[in-house]
Amino acid sequence: ILKSVAFGVSAAFTMNCKALGGWFWGCLLLYELGRIIKNKEKSMIGLKAIGISFLVTLIAYYFITPASWNNPVEFVLYAISRERKFDAWSGMINFEGNIYSAGTTPWYYMPKMMLVTLPIIIILLVIMGYLLIIGQRNRFLYMIAFMTIVPFVYALFGNMILYNEWRHFFFLYGYMVLISGAALEWILNHVKQKKTIKICLALYGVYLLILIVIAHPYEIAYTNAIAGANPTEKYELDYWNVAMGPAIKKLIHYKNRDNKRKLVIGTCSEGSVNGLDKAICYLTTDEIQQCTFIKTVGEEVNYLVESVSYSYSNSKKIDFSKYDLLFAIKPYGHDLVRVYQHK
Repeated sequence: ILKSVAFGVSAAFTMNCKALGGWFWGCLLLYELGRIIKNKEKSMIGLKAIGISFLVTLIAYYFITPASWNNPVEFVLYAISRERKFDAWSGMINFEGNIYSAGTTPWYYMPKMMLVTLPIIIILLVIMGYLLIIGQRNRFLYMIAFMTIVPFVYALFGNMILYNEWRHFFFLYGYMVLISGAALEWILNHVKQKKTIKICLALYGVYLLILIVIAHPYEIAYTNAIAGANPTEKYELDYWNVAMGPAIKKLIHYKNRDNKRKLVIGTCSEGSVNGLDKAICYLTTDEIQQCTFIKTVGEEVNYLVESVSYSYSNSKKIDFSKYDLLFAIKPYGHDLVRVYQHK
């Protein structure tokens, strides 16, 4: 009973965060139901556990979701509809160097972003894992594959508004890791150089960990070799303008150590203006007092700060011949933010 209650509470919190979270728990309940039907001796105990879990999920979800108190059914339907077509977001998307409005990206937007932002070894193992599942009789792996493929296909053809890479489907990554684990298990069971493979995988894991540590707090900007050169000019890798604050902080401490003059800082695009607003929240009061921020795009200033992913949104053409590149924030070797100094 305790496990059933814990399951139900977990499901409720997951659904509270995202209505689609109910898909995961629903599939698990269906899987368990299938096991119960097969094992008839414990069918009543299993059905009781499922019933308790389902009931606890409904009750817990109701109490932790005040917005549903007036009409629970109507709210759940609204939440699902809202996630499917989030029309409150009406921005622009830089994808493959082309600019798309909300809801007009190509059908392959999400798989392409997954392809360029996942470690290549994970991609290969996932593909291999799905191929292996076809020839196995493992109900658990079948369920994991089903839980992954259905949301994925729905994202492709469900007329959803997708943006900011595949952030809204990050929950699929856990399933993909399980699938890749099945592929890795098969490899280790069919090769003689088990120790060599384990050492190589461990070294690769350490390599990725080092990349994450070095790149912090810009981990989200990771791309693999498939993305090609200058990925920030083709994809929005810093959607939240995380790099803008550290860039301005670095500029202040680099060019104004004596605090005797104010730095006049402007931006190159409307997207960079958004980053400038966020950067001001990141700076200390003393640092803010050392700067004058110009939020009108196109004005000549001492220093220009450019969010590369949002360069497409220039409302006025900037004459970069009047500026020299001072430095850039480039965690993975590609520029996230560029800072220019007036000649």
